[in-house]
Amino acid sequence: MPAGRCIICAAETKTRCSSCAKAGVDIFFCSPKHQKLLWPLHRFFCGPGKANPFKWPALSRAESRHAIDNLDTPPGPHAKGRTCRASTIMEHLRDEAGLPAHCHVSQILHATEPTHVQGRPVEMTAVNIRIAEYRLVRSNTADADLLTLPSLVPPLTYFTQVADVFGVFDLSADWLTGFLHRLSAVSLLARQASIPSFEESEAALLLLLPAHA
Repeated sequence: MPAGRCIICAAETKTRCSSCAKAGVDIFFCSPKHQKLLWPLHRFFCGPGKANPFKWPALSRAESRHAIDNLDTPPGPHAKGRTCRASTIMEHLRDEAGLPAHCHVSQILHATEPTHVQGRPVEMTAVNIRIAEYRLVRSNTADADLLTLPSLVPPLTYFTQVADVFGVFDLSADWLTGFLHRLSAVSLLARQASIPSFEESEAALLLLLPAHA
């Protein structure tokens, strides 16, 4: 059995996610505690068809409905800079997908379908919706409160925004799958560390550990 380092704390271990191993990628956890810690995010990318190559999930019905209800919602009073350059979800979708306004509702509804059936267009529509949602929340968050911003959005939404900062959606490389799995752990720990009740927890302290190869 191969050995590796826990994706959370980098401790040496031979325990890995069995579902991801079936997909041909090794995600190691030193303990059930650390596996459970990452599960709120890892569940979206776990196992065959999701883990390798890395697949961004379709929209949930709740995400789809929220996006439709807020298509024309303008940004809040703190919108500024690149992170809020599109003034509404509709404009963001138009800018990213190049579709006319009348296509947006059907496009969003279509993006609730499984990515393995519909492929990359659905995957990227879901990605763009989550990025637009993050920007909408960001535009309503004052600079003084930005440290808690990650806790104001779901783990998947925050991770999608983090991945966007790295520009991964335009990349295609052999190393990308492993990188995104590691980045998912970092984004989840960073998000949880921004929740006041989580500040003194083990996972928050792990953010201070030196990087491991």
